[in-house]
Amino acid sequence: MLSSAPIKAYFAKADTGQNHPAAWFGVIWFTILIWMVAQLIVGFPMLMGIALVDSDWISKMPSSAMGGGSSWPVTGYLLFTVAALIIYFARDNMGSLSQRSTITAAITMAVLSLVCFGFMMQSNDAEANAFLLGYIGKSPLVYLSLLLVFPIVCAGLFIGQRVLHKRSIVSMLTAADKFRWKRMLFSMFVFWAIAGGISFVMHITGNNKADFVFDASRFWPFFVVSLLFIPLQSATEETVLRGYLNQGLARIIKNPWIVFFITSAGFAALHLGNPEIAKGAEQGTKWMTLSAYFFFGFFACILTYIDGGLETAIGVHAANNLFAAVMMGYDHSALPTPTVFRVGFNSSLDTLVTISGLSLVCIVMYLTRDKTLERSYFN
Repeated sequence: MLSSAPIKAYFAKADTGQNHPAAWFGVIWFTILIWMVAQLIVGFPMLMGIALVDSDWISKMPSSAMGGGSSWPVTGYLLFTVAALIIYFARDNMGSLSQRSTITAAITMAVLSLVCFGFMMQSNDAEANAFLLGYIGKSPLVYLSLLLVFPIVCAGLFIGQRVLHKRSIVSMLTAADKFRWKRMLFSMFVFWAIAGGISFVMHITGNNKADFVFDASRFWPFFVVSLLFIPLQSATEETVLRGYLNQGLARIIKNPWIVFFITSAGFAALHLGNPEIAKGAEQGTKWMTLSAYFFFGFFACILTYIDGGLETAIGVHAANNLFAAVMMGYDHSALPTPTVFRVGFNSSLDTLVTISGLSLVCIVMYLTRDKTLERSYFN
């Protein structure tokens, strides 16, 4: 029987420190702000990487990527963000206004900035995304610049956790006393074994044949970048969604499965701009393609439920992305890097493989789980 003790112990970690709703909102707002700053930081090396492989890149850039679209969401986000910061830090010098009123005004400005951010994400242009993805597989520098955003965002989240919540970073990662590195590494090898086995079966049965496309001159630079930064990218997504947001929502929604459904839907929504979603839309299978991301997120939540921490979810996520970026690439991938093998795109088959493979991973991780949290929670 699947015990709820580990996930209860993990969610209970969020009960310590400062838990006012403003703290949760403030961390989310601050993390998004850091994400915006990170985009600016990596922008120059990314453009430099594009220019190094294509001297005529400016003429190929879509008008939307050059600011041809509506600029009011960006302007609104920046103005409301600055207003929120000024009001908050000047709250002691606001004359007759009470501190409570000024904090309320700062929060209002921050809310409006997030509304503008939502419009920014909604207006994310598919043509601009396709333009950028076209250079990821050509330039390791562009690929590196894209991945560098994630550790910067994760650092912003960690700062918010420490400053606003006044809690340890470990409390956001696991219910155990320390991060279980061996558990994370074990989950990666389990995933690779299962993914490799399924890929081999699909190849020999002819359901999805793999072509050998290894090119040493292109492969190794991308391999190094993937090995160093894909785990950080995966860990950031897991920490934000399966960690911070799951813990936060669990404070107001007592059923963990509803929480898991919400964050898994959010995980899928974050990937709406991926090229495989666009290809699925062309083939009339957009929702089937998108469901693979939802199920991946939900299985990651189940792994968090089993272990009472993010170690396994991070390991599986990193292993999946490394497998796709290094070993087994596929058509219309969000990681169009040089790989050893390449397979075709089949949304229905890919979703079925995702569900089957992750089900096996969950079974293995459940059977090999550490029962320490189950015993300690009830004692």
